Amino acid sequence: MPPLILASASPRRLRLLLEHGYDFRIVPAEVAEIAPAHLSPGEITLANARAKARSVALAEPSALVLGVDTEVAFEGGVLGKPANMEAALAMSQRA
Repeated sequence: MPPLILASASPRRLRLLLEHGYDFRIVPAEVAEIAPAHLSPGEITLANARAKARSVALAEPSALVLGVDTEVAFEGGVLGKPANMEAALAMSQRA
């Protein structure tokens, strides 16, 4: 079985894999995330996850690389990652 690599430094993703008993290494991908207006939230998420996995897989060709991304969408618009706690609070209060 090839080694498993998580291409993310997300504490939540780390915890999920550990809770389910996976043996893996963490190699955070260093890629610029994209969010073109012409793509749906799902397409943006998939494109970013693929870019992360591809980035790490190029350096680790014998490994199975897990690339993951999350987007927050509201009323048809992608909100993206909040820059700080104030932005996160404002985002959570939209409705």
